[in-house]
Amino acid sequence: MDDNPDLSEEAKNRIKSQWPVGSVLHKRYVLGLRAAAEGRVFSFFDETPGAGFVVESVPENFTMYLCGLDYGISNPFAAQLWGLSGGIWYCLKEFYWDSVIERKQKTNPEYIEDLARLCYWNGERKAPAKILVPPEEPGFQREIKQSKHPHLFHVRDADNAIMPGIEDLTSLLSLGKWKIYYRCEKTIWGINDLLWDEKKQKQGIDMFLKGGSGSPDHSADCSRYLAREAARQLRQMRLL
Repeated sequence: MDDNPDLSEEAKNRIKSQWPVGSVLHKRYVLGLRAAAEGRVFSFFDETPGAGFVVESVPENFTMYLCGLDYGISNPFAAQLWGLSGGIWYCLKEFYWDSVIERKQKTNPEYIEDLARLCYWNGERKAPAKILVPPEEPGFQREIKQSKHPHLFHVRDADNAIMPGIEDLTSLLSLGKWKIYYRCEKTIWGINDLLWDEKKQKQGIDMFLKGGSGSPDHSADCSRYLAREAARQLRQMRLL
């Protein structure tokens, strides 16, 4: 990148700030190396509150809310509520159900009740601007829209593009535009423990390890869907 005469120093610094040093994205986009994706996907992430990614307190008021979920019956079901305040997105609440560990499979109506409870903040019902559901789950989307909960109406397809989602998550985290409330333990786990799939990498495919019960990719997928929309909103506001 430093060899590109068309980029100003300001543009170079802005690009560099998006990709933390040591990450595969920094090696590729800043240093121009053909680096393999290996180890932790978000290798720069530190779950210690003092590092700035995880916070022990959040603002009182938010101008926008987003909800997203990774759907699962036999696999884990993960959902998160994000709020926007002062140009920063916060992961405020989460819901996570692993039917293998819990020894009980939930029905779609039960999941919808869980989502309705998730979309409350400071004792008030909140209507997310979008509820992001994987596009391969049109039946569940329809059931949410037809439920008795009017604040769950704005259901949309999640953008499930893998690398763009990882890039948006990396940008939001590294630029301080997304912070995780410390009580969202599964969300923190999903970001901290997600690993690249070395077998896929040998085939020339960037993919993280996927699994069923006990695997962090379900929470990470939920964060990835939300990051795509959260980053889009900030770009529209010229804040990213």
